[in-house]
Amino acid sequence: MEYGEGGPVTPGSANSSAQATAREHPGLLEVRGIVKSFGNREVLKRISLEVVRGEFLTLLGESGSGKTTLLRLIAGFEQPNGGEIWMNGERLDTLPPYRRRVNTVFQNYALFPHLSVRDNVAFGLRVKGGAPSEEITERVNQALRMVKMSEYASTRPSKISGGQQQRVALARALINRPELLLLDEPLSALDANLRKQMQSELKSLQREVGITFLFVTHDQEEAMALSDRIALLRDGALEQIASPREIYSRPATAYTAQFVGQTNLLRCQVQAGCASCGGIAIVPAAGPEGPATFSLRPEAIKCFPEVPSGAPMMKFKATIRQQIYAGATELLEVECAGQYLRVRRTAGAPLSGEQEFSFSPDDAIRVRD
Repeated sequence: MEYGEGGPVTPGSANSSAQATAREHPGLLEVRGIVKSFGNREVLKRISLEVVRGEFLTLLGESGSGKTTLLRLIAGFEQPNGGEIWMNGERLDTLPPYRRRVNTVFQNYALFPHLSVRDNVAFGLRVKGGAPSEEITERVNQALRMVKMSEYASTRPSKISGGQQQRVALARALINRPELLLLDEPLSALDANLRKQMQSELKSLQREVGITFLFVTHDQEEAMALSDRIALLRDGALEQIASPREIYSRPATAYTAQFVGQTNLLRCQVQAGCASCGGIAIVPAAGPEGPATFSLRPEAIKCFPEVPSGAPMMKFKATIRQQIYAGATELLEVECAGQYLRVRRTAGAPLSGEQEFSFSPDDAIRVRD
């Protein structure tokens, strides 16, 4: 089941009238109950999600979670074993790739080494045909200006950097004016500093051109920095879909909480509105009585002197086991009644022995296992 910001979402059914379908489902792209297997291995398990026009949606997940397979299904490079894909009220999965108003930017950029930057960008338009040479020249120049590569128009791909090659691949995709741009880990080959720079440029470019981006990555920090929404996949199923802020602060499952950032998972017993976990209590504790799991982010735990006055806080004592310096912040590993927790705080004086800590019960989020 898909979990959106408004709660569970049930996938729609096919409608023989494309106009009625578009009216009922205002999103640009709809993936409805998609199933995909390779031999006996089920790679996608009834995936359903909607991509809103103009948004930057990221498919996030570990290697093997099915994110690239889903992208290839939308592009038309693979065919589903079940389910449907709709775009603008038109059944997409029955169309060949060249008839889909989508373009793909691949991880290795797939540029032609024997062609100049200009000819690489123009290639798609020339193959498609129908556009006069003057229009092709104008659109190529516009695309190169957009990605700040005009001065390299006559250069071969082997003579420019990885980041510049990435810009050329984007220009080649954008020149066809797709309604949806698919990006399969396009930044993974770049070094850390250039990757950060290209993240910022990619987000700005998406806002400038107004094209819907569907982006694949395994890097949760990259997903958080770029996305309007994140769809987290796990073993071929959709774990949660929400904005970066919500997926971090209100994870639906223990897996989401652990995959997106660091967290402390507290295995508790809930009784009469109180959750107890060794030397830690959470009051009030939402949900039914019995065993429960709560996610508590390291930065939500405060050392006692940092506690805001007058705020209702849950207090506990713990012994400092390790203090890891990380510049402006540091990570404390502490032990409370045999349970280890991580605490992130502004870097300060060294701590040792037993200390008092606290957190707001609002920051302890009950999650599904």
